[in-house]
Amino acid sequence: MTPVLPCVDEPGKQVKSAIRIKNTSKSHVAFKFQTTAPKSCFMRPPGAILAPGETIIATVFKFVEHPENNENVLQKCKVKFKILSLKVKGPMEYAPELFEEQKDQAVVEKILRVVFLDIENPSPKERRERYLAQQQVEVVDSV
Repeated sequence: MTPVLPCVDEPGKQVKSAIRIKNTSKSHVAFKFQTTAPKSCFMRPPGAILAPGETIIATVFKFVEHPENNENVLQKCKVKFKILSLKVKGPMEYAPELFEEQKDQAVVEKILRVVFLDIENPSPKERRERYLAQQQVEVVDSV
């Protein structure tokens, strides 16, 4: 089951959702964010280096577009996010190029699917998904 990232369904607006990222390994780990919709989605911070046991809260921003030609919510939920993590040697300055420079190293991926929530009339399923979405994405040691 793909973990979900809840977003409020407000067409024409930019919405945000927070996610906790934790390094559960015994090594320093670099992470970076990718999306299937780079023109309408981004994350702050877009990447960082986490010390062993360190946790950060990242914010995902998404511009919610108006539905096209009777497009339903399931079609709108095709946007996915990916968090890539890579073991690095000790504390260092984060640079996106780390993933290119160390592409021979094992990279761990965690995929998140966007779920749009109707905040005015949440269904039991949406309430449950919102509750379950308060999950922790753990950056694990890839070796």
